[in-house]
Amino acid sequence: MKRAVPTKHWYRPQSGDIVWRRHVIVLLPPLILPTLYGLSWMVLAFGSYLSGAMSQAAALILLFVGMIPTAIWLLYHVEDWKDEMYILSTRRKALIHQMRHPFALETGSKLKFEFISFTRAQLGLKTEDGVKKFSLSGFFRWLSGCGSVTVYGPSARTVQILADVFNPAGIKAIIDSALETYRND
Repeated sequence: MKRAVPTKHWYRPQSGDIVWRRHVIVLLPPLILPTLYGLSWMVLAFGSYLSGAMSQAAALILLFVGMIPTAIWLLYHVEDWKDEMYILSTRRKALIHQMRHPFALETGSKLKFEFISFTRAQLGLKTEDGVKKFSLSGFFRWLSGCGSVTVYGPSARTVQILADVFNPAGIKAIIDSALETYRND
């Protein structure tokens, strides 16, 4: 399979799968609250130490106690982002959306190549009924190259959406190339 447009993906040579993850920009909003939580503990600990309200050892203990839940919270969000993958499997002749939330079972969906009619890529701004809706998050997604690829099945119904991926046009080109190869075989 020839790659027409550069994309950020992983190739698994042992299985022939191409794997995409969601764009890193969708990871940033869930990290804001735990980061602010951790910063508040840092300000509390260092402020208490600098004002003389507690000793250095007590301030370090307070900082350590505050950072443990912060680290767990941040790791949870990173793992949640990392465990959602879109897999193009030429061996299984399917497009797979695989999700696993931390401390939960794996879920997902599989769409066989034979049921895919066509694909469409969209960069950044979201649309509702064909009308583009401007939003600040949509602008930053457009700026960072984040978008979606919609995969349509028979009778042009939406079957699967690869949401929040980097370079949706490149991903569309790779999927179309795999479909063309499948249909020519």
